[in-house]
Amino acid sequence: MKTFTSVTFSQGTDDDDSTFQKIDYQETVTINDNTFSTMYSLQQDGNGQKSVESFNKILKNDKYLFEQIGNSQNKDNWNIKEFENNNLQRQYKDNYEQHKFDIPYENLPNNMIRND
Repeated sequence: MKTFTSVTFSQGTDDDDSTFQKIDYQETVTINDNTFSTMYSLQQDGNGQKSVESFNKILKNDKYLFEQIGNSQNKDNWNIKEFENNNLQRQYKDNYEQHKFDIPYENLPNNMIRND
């Protein structure tokens, strides 16, 4: 089994001089010919009032590819699409609380990542 985990924090200024913070998280596990990958991204304004979150979960091997993509603004329901072998199979909304990401955040400012 091989594992890879990456956490990146960045902050910047938009064209309108508003500030933002962004965190990207990726975890990949490979077992035999199966690869499981989760990518999560959160961007919020400098005050922590507006947020845009997205995730991408992938399971793949030589014969099969499953992908689930979701996005949410300001912790509203997730808009989710599911693909099998690159064909859209399902599109739906899901409760925000159904998808939690347990990301280590000890050194990130303002406890940006929810870990409840």
